[in-house]
Amino acid sequence: MSETMNEKINKENKEKEFLGLQQQSDETKNKIIKYFKPKKALIAEPNTMIRVSIKKMFLGMGMENNNITITDSPDDANKILQKQRPHYIFASADVKGKAGIEILKLHQKIFPNRSQAGAFLLGDVSKPLAHIEALENNLEGYITPPLTIATLEDVVIKSLHDKLVITNNSSRDLIEKAKELLANNSSSGQAIDILNDCILKDKNSFEAYYLLATISKSKNSPEDAINFFRLSLEHNPIHYNSLRYLIEMHLANKQYKEASILIERMEKNYPVNLHKISDMIKVAIALNQDAKISKYGDHLLEYSEADDITNKETVAVTMAMLGKILLKGFDKNKGIKILERAVRLSEGKKAILTNIMQTLINAGENLKAEEILNTIIDENKNDPNLKVLKLEIINSSLNEPYTVLTFALKLLGDNIKDPIVYKIAIERSLAANREKEKIQELIKDATALFPNDNSFSQYLKE
Repeated sequence: MSETMNEKINKENKEKEFLGLQQQSDETKNKIIKYFKPKKALIAEPNTMIRVSIKKMFLGMGMENNNITITDSPDDANKILQKQRPHYIFASADVKGKAGIEILKLHQKIFPNRSQAGAFLLGDVSKPLAHIEALENNLEGYITPPLTIATLEDVVIKSLHDKLVITNNSSRDLIEKAKELLANNSSSGQAIDILNDCILKDKNSFEAYYLLATISKSKNSPEDAINFFRLSLEHNPIHYNSLRYLIEMHLANKQYKEASILIERMEKNYPVNLHKISDMIKVAIALNQDAKISKYGDHLLEYSEADDITNKETVAVTMAMLGKILLKGFDKNKGIKILERAVRLSEGKKAILTNIMQTLINAGENLKAEEILNTIIDENKNDPNLKVLKLEIINSSLNEPYTVLTFALKLLGDNIKDPIVYKIAIERSLAANREKEKIQELIKDATALFPNDNSFSQYLKE
């Protein structure tokens, strides 16, 4: 990941004043220690040094030693959550191959009212999508290295400002009660009454408007939802989920200008969500924003190397689409780079590879298409399916029959007995006026191997 992206991911921590425990007044310190003394915590983190730092932080804030549980097993973490119900949890983005976010989401189900609880995701700059997941799931914090006791205190104490621990915010308790009702599938009417009461007490409560928007959205009242999301953003212009949902609703209504304004605001304040970048490209294309289209190519090249891409196929499809656009004239070299990366993310999916190869051929990049495909074939230990795909690509791009025929016959000679190979070999044999006996031999072999494929018997009639 580049230095620029590292700075972006850590932007919030760098911009805010340090609020560690030692920076607090004696009154605030006592409030924090009193708050944490009866609390329990779970640390789900495989790194020993990080676990020690988190434990020391909790001890320094007043938590009892025997109330802190440590594990590096995701299964044990889930059992501990359900049995011991720890109020606070820190989980690594990757806990022995399982996503820490899933452990934290379970914690949120156990404690829908967050006034006495907190969930923190431990990420790193190679996992930008973990930061997105933390934002989308309204976690209390997302922390990246260096994970010192001071930086850990900083994030935790900032979260306490919203929990009636340090500041007296009368609307906070109402927000948490409403969230608890909604999480428990209680009547939304009661939650709406509480949220309206909250707004009467604090007209700047962006969260109250946000929750009213989500209720309206779930009730299929899009106009009300859009209005409440807008009100939420009036009081907090960079509230992540209000931005996210309002962008989605503008896109559904094909309101690309409105979506573009919000996308730009989101880009300035948060890491780009790689799984949503196809929507951003769609908006840029609709508004003829060539510079943005090229910029999204840079984002894709950078983020496609991240460790935490969960849906590589979706990303590969997006990259294939953008590469095709860039090849048409915006930036040919960048388009080729993006297509090459898309091939690697496609994990051998035939439809994606075929699309990419055809894009390169249509752009006159036949040699590049063959080069990429040969590399993939070598890396996948001469996968016969990839060799068949190569034959299809050559067949679609060359008019003269002999090169294609030679390659098809070679595949058959290598015992790659695929119906596609036989069909191409037969068709190219006919085009090359090959000896009738050899063509008939091919047809008979194919008919015997694939008796349910009636197309081969049609060749005999011809």
